[in-house]
Amino acid sequence: YLSTIVVTAINNQSCNDITVLKIKEDPELKASTYSDDNYTILTPIDNSYQIILTTSGERSCTMTETRMLWPGR
Repeated sequence: YLSTIVVTAINNQSCNDITVLKIKEDPELKASTYSDDNYTILTPIDNSYQIILTTSGERSCTMTETRMLWPGR
């Protein structure tokens, strides 16, 4: 199995802005928020990956995408 993790720091958009854009792009994403909306987890229906948005300032956010790959499947 192979696990990939991509982390992106965004300095000009809030996590809420990014959540809205991601859901417009894929309306079937499930959004779950935690810790007074400081963390948002976006998950597609097939659970093939997760995007974790972490507030890092008033207009900044870190976006972590995790995905598992199964070679040969």
